[in-house]
Amino acid sequence: MDEQFRRLLTPMPVARGESWWTTHLPLRAGRRFNDEMWTLFDYRAELAEEEGGTWY
Repeated sequence: MDEQFRRLLTPMPVARGESWWTTHLPLRAGRRFNDEMWTLFDYRAELAEEEGGTWY
């Protein structure tokens, strides 16, 4: 499962933390999550299409 999850994240750390799952952020995200990552980490992912559903 870890390997599958890692493929969805940045290859290099972009956030502070001690574990890979807290330092590597998603490669794609919805608009709201992207805005929050930009505010917190100065990082913007590829914008994922939003078709209703959740904002994250």
